[in-house]
Amino acid sequence: MSPLIGPGVSLTFPKGAPNIKSSNPHSKVPAIQYKAANTAYNKQYLVVQAIDDLADMKKGYEVPEAQNDVRIYKEIEIYCKERKDASMSPVFSSFSVSKSSRVHILNGSAYSGKEGWNHTDSSASLASTPTPAVATLLVALMQPKPSGAADLDAWYRTEHNQQMSKEPGWLRTCRYELVSHSSDDADAKLAFLAIHEFGEGEQLGDVVKALQPVSDWTKRVMNEAVGIDAAIYRRV
Repeated sequence: MSPLIGPGVSLTFPKGAPNIKSSNPHSKVPAIQYKAANTAYNKQYLVVQAIDDLADMKKGYEVPEAQNDVRIYKEIEIYCKERKDASMSPVFSSFSVSKSSRVHILNGSAYSGKEGWNHTDSSASLASTPTPAVATLLVALMQPKPSGAADLDAWYRTEHNQQMSKEPGWLRTCRYELVSHSSDDADAKLAFLAIHEFGEGEQLGDVVKALQPVSDWTKRVMNEAVGIDAAIYRRV
Protein backbone atom coordinates (compact mmCIF):
# COMPACT_ATOMS: atom_id res chain seq x y z
CA MET A 1 0.00 0.00 0.00
CA SER A 2 1.38 3.41 -0.93
CA PRO A 3 2.21 5.81 1.94
CA LEU A 4 -0.45 8.40 2.71
CA ILE A 5 1.47 11.52 1.74
CA GLY A 6 1.08 14.15 -0.98
CA PRO A 7 -1.98 15.12 -3.04
CA GLY A 8 -4.68 12.66 -3.96
CA VAL A 9 -8.31 12.28 -4.89
CA SER A 10 -11.39 10.55 -3.54
CA LEU A 11 -13.96 8.86 -5.74
CA THR A 12 -17.37 8.06 -4.28
CA PHE A 13 -19.78 5.79 -6.14
CA PRO A 14 -23.08 6.25 -4.23
CA LYS A 15 -25.66 3.50 -4.32
CA GLY A 16 -28.31 6.10 -5.17
CA ALA A 17 -28.43 9.75 -6.22
CA PRO A 18 -25.66 11.39 -4.17
CA ASN A 19 -25.87 14.11 -1.57
CA ILE A 20 -22.60 16.04 -1.72
CA LYS A 21 -23.30 18.68 0.92
CA SER A 22 -20.70 17.16 3.21
CA SER A 23 -17.21 18.00 1.98
CA ASN A 24 -13.78 16.58 2.51
CA PRO A 25 -12.20 18.66 5.33
CA HIS A 26 -8.74 18.11 3.82
CA SER A 27 -9.59 19.84 0.53
CA LYS A 28 -10.25 23.43 -0.49
CA VAL A 29 -11.85 22.15 -3.68
CA PRO A 30 -15.58 21.37 -3.63
CA ALA A 31 -16.88 17.94 -4.56
CA ILE A 32 -18.09 17.58 -8.14
CA GLN A 33 -20.94 15.27 -9.12
CA TYR A 34 -21.13 13.26 -12.35
CA LYS A 35 -23.53 10.79 -13.93
CA ALA A 36 -22.60 7.86 -16.18
CA ALA A 37 -23.17 8.46 -19.89
CA ASN A 38 -24.12 4.81 -20.35
CA THR A 39 -27.44 4.19 -18.57
CA ALA A 40 -26.63 0.46 -18.37
CA TYR A 41 -23.35 0.98 -16.46
CA ASN A 42 -23.47 -0.43 -12.92
CA LYS A 43 -22.11 2.72 -11.21
CA GLN A 44 -24.45 5.51 -12.34
CA TYR A 45 -23.21 8.27 -10.03
CA LEU A 46 -19.73 9.53 -9.22
CA VAL A 47 -18.53 12.22 -6.81
CA VAL A 48 -14.95 13.45 -7.27
CA GLN A 49 -13.02 15.51 -4.74
CA ALA A 50 -9.39 16.48 -4.34
CA ILE A 51 -7.39 15.75 -1.21
CA ASP A 52 -4.75 18.39 -0.61
CA ASP A 53 -2.41 16.14 1.37
CA LEU A 54 -3.08 12.52 2.22
CA ALA A 55 -0.81 12.85 5.27
CA ASP A 56 -3.38 15.18 6.88
CA MET A 57 -6.27 12.78 6.54
CA LYS A 58 -8.10 11.88 9.70
CA LYS A 59 -8.77 8.24 10.54
CA GLY A 60 -12.48 8.76 10.10
CA TYR A 61 -12.10 9.91 6.55
CA GLU A 62 -9.51 7.32 5.61
CA VAL A 63 -12.04 4.58 6.43
CA PRO A 64 -15.24 6.01 4.90
CA GLU A 65 -18.85 5.16 5.66
CA ALA A 66 -19.76 1.67 4.48
CA GLN A 67 -22.98 2.50 2.61
CA ASN A 68 -21.07 4.10 -0.25
CA ASP A 69 -18.22 2.80 -2.37
CA VAL A 70 -15.47 5.30 -1.48
CA ARG A 71 -11.97 4.99 -2.87
CA ILE A 72 -8.96 7.14 -2.04
CA TYR A 73 -5.97 7.47 -4.36
CA LYS A 74 -2.50 8.95 -4.29
CA GLU A 75 -1.47 11.11 -7.26
CA ILE A 76 1.09 9.58 -9.64
CA GLU A 77 1.16 11.88 -12.66
CA ILE A 78 -0.64 14.81 -14.28
CA TYR A 79 -0.31 15.18 -18.05
CA CYS A 80 -1.83 18.40 -19.37
CA LYS A 81 -1.79 21.16 -21.93
CA GLU A 82 -0.25 24.53 -21.12
CA ARG A 83 -3.07 26.87 -20.09
CA LYS A 84 -3.19 30.54 -21.09
CA ASP A 85 -6.98 30.96 -20.96
CA ALA A 86 -7.91 33.35 -18.15
CA SER A 87 -11.35 31.75 -17.89
CA MET A 88 -9.84 28.49 -16.68
CA SER A 89 -9.29 27.73 -13.02
CA PRO A 90 -6.06 29.15 -11.47
CA VAL A 91 -4.88 25.61 -10.81
CA PHE A 92 -3.60 25.60 -14.40
CA SER A 93 -1.28 28.56 -13.85
CA SER A 94 1.02 30.30 -11.35
CA PHE A 95 2.71 27.18 -10.10
CA SER A 96 6.36 26.35 -9.55
CA VAL A 97 7.96 23.57 -11.57
CA SER A 98 11.22 21.68 -11.49
CA LYS A 99 12.59 18.88 -13.62
CA SER A 100 11.01 15.54 -12.74
CA SER A 101 8.24 13.23 -13.93
CA ARG A 102 5.07 13.82 -11.92
CA VAL A 103 3.47 16.61 -13.98
CA HIS A 104 3.99 16.85 -17.72
CA ILE A 105 2.93 20.03 -19.52
CA LEU A 106 2.15 19.51 -23.18
CA ASN A 107 2.80 22.53 -25.42
CA GLY A 108 0.51 22.06 -28.41
CA SER A 109 1.42 18.76 -30.05
CA ALA A 110 5.17 19.04 -29.59
CA TYR A 111 5.40 16.89 -26.45
CA SER A 112 8.15 14.46 -25.71
CA GLY A 113 9.09 12.83 -22.46
CA LYS A 114 12.17 15.04 -22.15
CA GLU A 115 9.97 18.13 -22.11
CA GLY A 116 8.10 17.04 -18.99
CA TRP A 117 8.12 19.14 -15.83
CA ASN A 118 7.18 18.27 -12.29
CA HIS A 119 4.95 20.45 -10.14
CA THR A 120 6.44 20.69 -6.66
CA ASP A 121 4.64 23.62 -4.96
CA SER A 122 1.80 21.96 -3.04
CA SER A 123 0.39 25.34 -1.96
CA ALA A 124 -0.38 26.16 -5.59
CA SER A 125 -1.35 22.67 -6.59
CA LEU A 126 -2.50 21.48 -9.97
CA ALA A 127 -5.60 20.22 -8.17
CA SER A 128 -6.23 16.51 -8.42
CA THR A 129 -9.89 17.04 -9.21
CA PRO A 130 -11.64 18.32 -12.33
CA THR A 131 -11.90 22.12 -12.61
CA PRO A 132 -15.33 23.78 -12.88
CA ALA A 133 -14.89 23.92 -16.67
CA VAL A 134 -14.50 20.14 -17.02
CA ALA A 135 -17.79 18.65 -18.20
CA THR A 136 -16.78 15.10 -19.14
CA LEU A 137 -14.55 12.44 -17.58
CA LEU A 138 -13.28 9.17 -18.95
CA VAL A 139 -12.52 7.16 -15.82
CA ALA A 140 -10.31 4.10 -16.32
CA LEU A 141 -9.28 1.65 -13.60
CA MET A 142 -6.84 -1.17 -14.11
CA GLN A 143 -5.13 -3.93 -12.18
CA PRO A 144 -2.03 -5.19 -14.01
CA LYS A 145 -0.58 -8.63 -13.43
CA PRO A 146 1.68 -8.81 -10.33
CA SER A 147 4.79 -8.01 -12.35
CA GLY A 148 3.09 -5.53 -14.69
CA ALA A 149 2.92 -2.24 -12.75
CA ALA A 150 6.13 -0.81 -14.22
CA ASP A 151 5.07 -1.73 -17.74
CA LEU A 152 1.66 -0.11 -17.22
CA ASP A 153 3.30 3.09 -15.98
CA ALA A 154 5.72 3.15 -18.92
CA TRP A 155 2.84 2.56 -21.35
CA TYR A 156 1.01 5.62 -20.04
CA ARG A 157 4.09 7.85 -19.99
CA THR A 158 5.53 6.75 -23.33
CA GLU A 159 2.47 6.08 -25.47
CA HIS A 160 -1.05 6.29 -24.08
CA ASN A 161 -0.98 9.82 -22.62
CA GLN A 162 0.16 11.31 -25.89
CA GLN A 163 -2.35 9.26 -27.90
CA MET A 164 -5.19 10.34 -25.59
CA SER A 165 -4.12 14.00 -25.88
CA LYS A 166 -4.95 13.92 -29.60
CA GLU A 167 -8.61 13.11 -28.95
CA PRO A 168 -11.09 15.98 -29.58
CA GLY A 169 -11.80 18.02 -26.47
CA TRP A 170 -9.04 16.46 -24.36
CA LEU A 171 -7.79 18.70 -21.54
CA ARG A 172 -5.79 16.67 -19.06
CA THR A 173 -4.98 13.17 -17.80
CA CYS A 174 -4.52 12.56 -14.06
CA ARG A 175 -3.19 9.24 -12.80
CA TYR A 176 -3.41 7.74 -9.31
CA GLU A 177 -2.68 4.68 -7.19
CA LEU A 178 -5.21 3.23 -4.73
CA VAL A 179 -4.47 3.65 -1.03
CA SER A 180 -7.85 2.95 0.61
CA HIS A 181 -11.28 1.59 -0.28
CA SER A 182 -14.51 0.93 1.61
CA SER A 183 -16.09 -1.67 -0.67
CA ASP A 184 -15.31 -5.35 -1.00
CA ASP A 185 -16.33 -5.34 -4.66
CA ALA A 186 -13.59 -6.63 -6.95
CA ASP A 187 -13.47 -3.46 -9.06
CA ALA A 188 -12.96 -1.33 -5.91
CA LYS A 189 -9.57 -3.00 -5.52
CA LEU A 190 -8.26 -2.10 -8.98
CA ALA A 191 -5.03 -0.36 -8.03
CA PHE A 192 -4.45 2.16 -10.82
CA LEU A 193 -6.77 4.98 -11.84
CA ALA A 194 -6.63 7.38 -14.78
CA ILE A 195 -9.06 10.30 -15.07
CA HIS A 196 -9.05 11.77 -18.57
CA GLU A 197 -10.71 15.20 -18.60
CA PHE A 198 -12.57 16.49 -21.65
CA GLY A 199 -14.22 19.79 -22.52
CA GLU A 200 -15.98 21.34 -25.48
CA GLY A 201 -15.86 19.33 -28.69
CA GLU A 202 -15.37 15.91 -27.11
CA GLN A 203 -16.66 12.98 -29.14
CA LEU A 204 -16.54 10.18 -26.58
CA GLY A 205 -20.13 9.05 -26.90
CA ASP A 206 -21.57 6.91 -24.12
CA VAL A 207 -19.29 3.85 -24.10
CA VAL A 208 -15.50 3.73 -23.75
CA LYS A 209 -13.81 2.71 -27.00
CA ALA A 210 -10.23 1.72 -27.71
CA LEU A 211 -8.08 4.49 -29.18
CA GLN A 212 -7.13 3.87 -32.78
CA PRO A 213 -4.77 2.59 -33.97
CA VAL A 214 -4.40 -0.08 -31.29
CA SER A 215 -0.68 -0.72 -30.83
CA ASP A 216 0.92 -4.03 -29.93
CA TRP A 217 1.90 -2.51 -26.58
CA THR A 218 -1.72 -1.57 -25.87
CA LYS A 219 -2.88 -5.07 -26.78
CA ARG A 220 -0.32 -6.59 -24.40
CA VAL A 221 -1.22 -4.27 -21.51
CA MET A 222 -4.93 -4.97 -21.93
CA ASN A 223 -4.56 -8.72 -22.44
CA GLU A 224 -2.29 -9.14 -19.41
CA ALA A 225 -4.42 -7.00 -17.06
CA VAL A 226 -6.08 -8.86 -14.19
CA GLY A 227 -8.98 -6.40 -14.14
CA ILE A 228 -10.23 -3.39 -16.13
CA ASP A 229 -13.17 -1.06 -15.50
CA ALA A 230 -13.86 2.10 -17.51
CA ALA A 231 -16.74 4.50 -18.02
CA ILE A 232 -17.60 7.96 -19.31
CA TYR A 233 -19.17 10.44 -16.90
CA ARG A 234 -20.71 13.86 -17.52
CA ARG A 235 -21.20 16.59 -14.96
CA VAL A 236 -24.70 17.12 -13.61
